Amino acid sequence: MKNSKDYYNNLSESYDSETIKRLKYLNKVDDYIIQNCQGNLINNYLDVGSGDGRRSLKIADKVNVNNTIFLVDNSESMSSNIKENDRVKVCNISVNDLETELKFDLITCLWNVLGHFPDKESIMCFFKKVDSFLSNEGIFVFDVNNRYNIAQYGNKNVARNIEKDILQEKGSGWFTLGNVPNQTQVYIHSPFDINFYLQSTNLYIEETLFIDYNTGGEVNTFFEGQLLYKLKKRTI
Repeated sequence: MKNSKDYYNNLSESYDSETIKRLKYLNKVDDYIIQNCQGNLINNYLDVGSGDGRRSLKIADKVNVNNTIFLVDNSESMSSNIKENDRVKVCNISVNDLETELKFDLITCLWNVLGHFPDKESIMCFFKKVDSFLSNEGIFVFDVNNRYNIAQYGNKNVARNIEKDILQEKGSGWFTLGNVPNQTQVYIHSPFDINFYLQSTNLYIEETLFIDYNTGGEVNTFFEGQLLYKLKKRTI
């Protein structure tokens, strides 16, 4: 079983075909971010798990980032074609190892990147990083796959996932992604995981949306879609 870095190094050549399959969903998330930044002053932008950089650079262009665009991804193969310049900085490290004095008006972590952290402790560490990096007026947007999404995973699988959670079974939420020989462990979230990560931070959820994974349309309940969150920072 490969770690996330090696998995995406191997996946980099076929990544285009993976994004095409989910283009309506990905565009919906991107559009949501752009709409929420309209009229905001975006000096610095941080995207975590930026992959080939196309989504984050598109977002940066649409929201008119004034200064620096930080693209963080530990897979060198995924980000190898991104052209760095005075504004675009590529960091092939874990975001939890990133050190900067900059404050970011927009932070994103997209397409279940959060599910590729090795454990919940490292995710909590990441949320503390976000808390320290986010400007007082900034927004943090991320989306994760949802193991209670009946529309995507089916009634039986979701019922089993809920049962595992109720029984607090070891390994609940962890699944195998990919095909032999390129497989990795990935965490698929539930709608009740996120508050756990916000402990010891000043972050709070301002908005939650449920997005159909096939059509990109907004749906009414978490049983019908993946999870999209907009977070802000308490400044009191």
